[in-house]
Amino acid sequence: MAAALGAGSGATFALVALLAPANKVGSVTGVVGAAGGLGGFVPPLLMGFVYGRYGTYALGRSRSGSAVCSGSPRAATG
Repeated sequence: MAAALGAGSGATFALVALLAPANKVGSVTGVVGAAGGLGGFVPPLLMGFVYGRYGTYALGRSRSGSAVCSGSPRAATG
């Protein structure tokens, strides 16, 4: 799984280099990296809060799944 995630990360940054204007690649890469860092930091905190409050991960898993599914069409068209 880690290898697949690493390959996906490399593909993301390669896509940034292809799509961003040449003079903005560094800035866009920084923003993408920061978003990825927050995505790896905030969800575990939220899931820990949900588990501590309710004793189950079900609510957090359903909400995060809903967020992913609702965001996917927007990202693809946007």
